[in-house]
Amino acid sequence: MSNNIKTKTLKVQSTIGSGDLDRKVSQVSKWLDKDLRVDFHVMLRGRLNDRPDMALDLINSIIAKLGESARVEAGPNSADSGVRVILRKK
Repeated sequence: MSNNIKTKTLKVQSTIGSGDLDRKVSQVSKWLDKDLRVDFHVMLRGRLNDRPDMALDLINSIIAKLGESARVEAGPNSADSGVRVILRKK
């Protein structure tokens, strides 16, 4: 049996709307149910690069929406143009 764990990457803008965010969180939940690792990247553009706290708040709300179904494997870390977190199934 292989130890390779597949990773899905999901990139969103920091200005994503609540309806779109709910849809993305639903997709992440499905991936976690399939035992996939999810690399969630919140991108910052332009002058929003000076506001990494916005991306961090968005990531914290995503983790809260996933509730008990997800655990943080790594992060949240500042990436080149945003913040990313790696999530796994609990």
